Amino acid sequence: MGWLPPERTLEKAGSMGIAIPGGRFELIDVNNKVIKSPDVVGELVYYGNNVTLGYATSGIDLKRGDDRHGRYVTGDMAKKDTDGFFYIVGRKKRFLKIYGNRVNLDDCERMLKVAFNDADIACGGMDDKLYIFGLDENQLGLMKNYLVEKTRLNQAAFKTIKLKAIPHNESGKIVYKDLVQYYE
Repeated sequence: MGWLPPERTLEKAGSMGIAIPGGRFELIDVNNKVIKSPDVVGELVYYGNNVTLGYATSGIDLKRGDDRHGRYVTGDMAKKDTDGFFYIVGRKKRFLKIYGNRVNLDDCERMLKVAFNDADIACGGMDDKLYIFGLDENQLGLMKNYLVEKTRLNQAAFKTIKLKAIPHNESGKIVYKDLVQYYE
């Protein structure tokens, strides 16, 4: 769906790029309104002839035709810069509502990894409780205090859990569903 022109890789480091020829990206807000301003986070939507028609499990499903009509809502949260290059900032499902505030779990993980020398950590949770999973018990308390300071949320919204290992899949991505067992 997207590509980063090679001559722009250094200038646009971290960007997923722009839509492939024949495709188009846009960002939408929680009300499905198109976001036009740069540097505003929204859900990434792709338009193009290469979007799948949908999923079929029977002949009846095939008769439906094109379910998506060339539009694919990715579930990725992204922002666009002033040049029209897109940057993924997280997943839509990786947000919590804590005391009425929307908190991006991917942002929390990034902040902690930068502040704590790329520590092997994970953030998860459910509304009104953010869990910080880590390997070093001494650092977990500091991480909690750091997020309290950065988010300005009450410390009661955070819980730390020491693990022997953060669960990762074969490609190195954190397996967040394996952390759900720790939620109270």
